[in-house]
Amino acid sequence: IMGHLIIEGTLVINSTADISLSATYVEIKGGTLIIAKTDSNATVIGDFEGMCTIKLLGTNPKLQAVNGGPRETPQITRGKQGVVQAPGMLGVFGTLIARGKRVAEPWALLEETAHVGNSSLMLDRAVDWSVGDEIVVSPSSYNMHEAETRTVTATSVTNGRQVLTLDAPLMYKHYADAQQVQYGTRSLRMQAEVSLLTRNIKIMGDGEGEKGVGGVTYDYREWNAQTPRLSAAGAVCGNNVCEYGETSATCADCKGPAEEFGATVSVMGYDEDYVLCTGGFGAQVCNGYSRSYTAQASMTDIEMKYYGQNNIRAGLSVGSVTAGNVNIERVSFNKGYYYAVNIARSVGVTMRRCVMFRS
Repeated sequence: IMGHLIIEGTLVINSTADISLSATYVEIKGGTLIIAKTDSNATVIGDFEGMCTIKLLGTNPKLQAVNGGPRETPQITRGKQGVVQAPGMLGVFGTLIARGKRVAEPWALLEETAHVGNSSLMLDRAVDWSVGDEIVVSPSSYNMHEAETRTVTATSVTNGRQVLTLDAPLMYKHYADAQQVQYGTRSLRMQAEVSLLTRNIKIMGDGEGEKGVGGVTYDYREWNAQTPRLSAAGAVCGNNVCEYGETSATCADCKGPAEEFGATVSVMGYDEDYVLCTGGFGAQVCNGYSRSYTAQASMTDIEMKYYGQNNIRAGLSVGSVTAGNVNIERVSFNKGYYYAVNIARSVGVTMRRCVMFRS
């Protein structure tokens, strides 16, 4: 486990083996991080072929109270703009190229309604998912907590449609219309989505946010499950009821993750001035430099797991980048503690076919 990894040159991860890297801070400061198949000159020639896991560690006071310390937690600011390099962050102030194994179909639709107790799903198409992959089935009711994750234990194709066998029966009904419904001149078939969460490149938090205070693991459906306020005067913390307006981050009445603090990727540029002066009054000599760090990122077919830092920053933050410098495709955001994506003051950021679960 590293404390602070700063990349000012080029770091290439192109192995076909399993690669793991853990750090509190990973900072690409004018350099380049490449996770892909490359030639001897570090030119990208294909998808990354192994398994790569970058685990970003961080904390806040609530996590430290639960799990003990000391832990390295301070934020670092960079440049005249005060850009933050935080714990649990991959700071891209240079170039990031992460190219996982191509997923042809990031998601599909249910071909048939999946009922409570079913342990298999039929999709509306063939997909290239594998045994051991994690999937999520979207809710088809008004309750977002009816999204369910499962692991694929077997897979087959029947009449051009994929059949997935699951590691556990479903707890909820997930609906798929048997036929198209006509609305005037248009038709619609209502079908729940099934999405692939697993990728062979993972950028992830440590997962401690999946546990509640005291290390107790809560079912996600209980997280911040709010009820109407008991008093017209407003919510009251300390009455053992999680009321509207309260969350596990602000009140112990609400069940939720202990700290809601996961991994984040920040893609931002900044300007830095450095001046050193020597000599006394009237004979002072100053030397220094000015430098601009330009951010570029290409993230395709990767998994952001245990992402986001509650009420602070999203799983992926993009700020002050110019057209064509950021391309995000087929990225899965799996189990978050805040927004999946935040884009500000940027031009031409491209996002295509991404999956966002529990944002």
